[in-house]
Amino acid sequence: MVLWREFLFFRAMKLPTRLKSKTLLWIPLLSGITISVMWACGPWFPDWLLTQGDLELIKPPTTHFQNEVKNQAHAVPSPYKTVPPETTKQKQTLSKAIEDLRTALIERSLPQSEIENILQQHQTSRKAIQSYREDFERYDAVRNYPWLLEDTKAPSFSPPSITEGLPLEFAIYFRGAIAYHRKLQHQARKAWEEVLSLPEEQRTYRSTWAAFMLGRLDVDLHPELAITRFQQVRSLVDQGFKDSLGLGAASLGWEARAWFRQKQYSKAIDLYLEQIASGEPHTGHTSIRWVLDQAFREIPDSFKDLATTPTLRRIVTAYLASNHFVPWDWDEQEDVAVLEAWLQAVDESNAPEDSLFEPLALAVYQRGLYDLSEQLLERAPNDGILRAWLKSKLLFRNGNIEEATQWLAKVSTHFPSWEELEARSSKGQPILQDDSSQSDFVYRTALAEQSRKPTGEWGILLLHRGEFIQSLDTLLNAGYWMDAAYVAERVLTIKELKEYVDQHWPAKEEPNVEDDFNPDFPPSAWSKWAWDNATYLEIRYLLARRLAREERNEEASPYYPHYWGKQFNRRIELLKTGYDAAQEKDTRAQALWEAAKITRYSGLELIGTELDPDWAIHEGNFEIGVTKEARLSPDNTTLSPTQLEIKRVDDSRLKPYERFHYRYLAADIAWDALNLMPDNNPQTARNYCEAGGWLKGRDPKAADRFYKALVRRCPETEIGKAADNSRWFPSLDENGNIQKKEKQLNEEPPGQGTFHSL
Repeated sequence: MVLWREFLFFRAMKLPTRLKSKTLLWIPLLSGITISVMWACGPWFPDWLLTQGDLELIKPPTTHFQNEVKNQAHAVPSPYKTVPPETTKQKQTLSKAIEDLRTALIERSLPQSEIENILQQHQTSRKAIQSYREDFERYDAVRNYPWLLEDTKAPSFSPPSITEGLPLEFAIYFRGAIAYHRKLQHQARKAWEEVLSLPEEQRTYRSTWAAFMLGRLDVDLHPELAITRFQQVRSLVDQGFKDSLGLGAASLGWEARAWFRQKQYSKAIDLYLEQIASGEPHTGHTSIRWVLDQAFREIPDSFKDLATTPTLRRIVTAYLASNHFVPWDWDEQEDVAVLEAWLQAVDESNAPEDSLFEPLALAVYQRGLYDLSEQLLERAPNDGILRAWLKSKLLFRNGNIEEATQWLAKVSTHFPSWEELEARSSKGQPILQDDSSQSDFVYRTALAEQSRKPTGEWGILLLHRGEFIQSLDTLLNAGYWMDAAYVAERVLTIKELKEYVDQHWPAKEEPNVEDDFNPDFPPSAWSKWAWDNATYLEIRYLLARRLAREERNEEASPYYPHYWGKQFNRRIELLKTGYDAAQEKDTRAQALWEAAKITRYSGLELIGTELDPDWAIHEGNFEIGVTKEARLSPDNTTLSPTQLEIKRVDDSRLKPYERFHYRYLAADIAWDALNLMPDNNPQTARNYCEAGGWLKGRDPKAADRFYKALVRRCPETEIGKAADNSRWFPSLDENGNIQKKEKQLNEEPPGQGTFHSL
């Protein structure tokens, strides 16, 4: 949610955003199945709404199934606690095995040297199993993609020896572990049952391990037996047997899997919820979704079972409302049939929770059942915010914009901010602190991370109604910076924008920054302040550049961030000196040349447009976002821009309207500087090459005047001669010298047009 602030802050200060590298993640499903997810890195763009106004107003809210599962799980805490591994499961198992063994050997009062010898030998044997498991899991993860394997054969297992001197329970258990990895399940079962048959005082450390692994052996083929074993694990933990790996908590998920195998879906979900409550951070909600995918595909009669308790009703409803997670192999007709069956099950359960009907209305809205959605909303709480939001969308679909606007205004006014929701949720506080009958459930599942969306939609309607300043304020405070920038930069007049900024974002004292502050690195004194004041910095910075483009320099200066304000003031002073006829010719030439270079190399930050044509919002790297042309998209019919908006946008059109327009301004300043420099001077020739290079790649016709002047004014210089011979600018190295031919770039003139001729 705060990514847009991070982007705005670092871009405003020209600080590099730090991309978190995404690596291969292994997410356990159903406590035993794994899938791999690859996250791709790429350019990040802020959200915007204005180019698809109609679609944005009717688009259904997205939901957050994981949030509701997490909150339902926390409502019923588990006495068992997950022991998360610091690195891998295999290393955790090795570490806990050695810890347990050390404690058991110390209890036997063995000599320290003997203890260390046994530990060292057993650790070596255990590492052999660990190494095999790691090799096999790597192989198993990619064995369907043989081109990724160095060796296409599965790794082989060499059974380690059982260390002499191990306590009996450790020796027997380890014998079973060796058999298990040799795929001799019968021998493994026999060994682990033997552990559990020992007298209680002789199996303190390996009772839970043995019972757990016996359950693992049966979970898929004989789930009814596995259920008994996993329940036995928790019973042993309750009796005081050691549970160093947190197998009591782990058994919850594995028992859930066993119930799932028996198509007892409600029991499976209850256990997965308890597993989440035990501290399992990753697999629970994914497993519950997997259970519901299967339940809704295979046994529609199970709906009645899933509607028996408030917890299950809420989880299933949240699942159905999370439309972006609908199973990929369902067709639309099946999806609607499932939803209708669930609605019938909820009705037949006589559930008193009318708050369910808001997310249910959302679920049917997502599937295009608009009449049914409207019927369900009539059964929802009258003061429900999601109800109001959906009603605004239904009304807008029917062309009733005025009434839709009234409902959306209600949503925007009463919607709690994301920060409020997050703070209350993290403290275990009620989401709503008034007497509203609206449930926490609705906010968590459907709205929690979209608290700014209805306000953004309200901003779209305000723009359409011609309430431009209010639209800017609404979009800005909702966090839709690109939309707000369009209104501020293209729709409002400079006078309106300046009055708005002065009233709503007046100047405040900023932390001091060192004189040698480098904008390429985060300044510690600025970091927190700038983060907290990102919107303040951005809107003032946009105004500064807009004023500067109109050459209202004295007015512009106070609105710049500290560093760029200093650079801007220096540029202005250089321009004053350069265009002061009372100054020496050389002084003027040097000042204008320095001003030209600042304009070229820092122009994006000093006078660049936030949106088109410069796209400072994307560091100038991309041309994507809100423009007049995009606003006139065929998708924008009902909310297409008004004639007044179009007129204002046309009136604010930049001159020259060119991509990287500041390069053209820099070239003009450089031209004036060069006119003050001596003919046939090597440095003059170099400067002609550099200034022409600012334009030649994108607009060779605009660069042609520098080429012609170079050949005409500096014909006796090596650079001038080379330009005349090649009929274009020669390539120079970093020292301003002509590159040797073999090192020159393949840089041909852009054509044989006459503009290269003298």
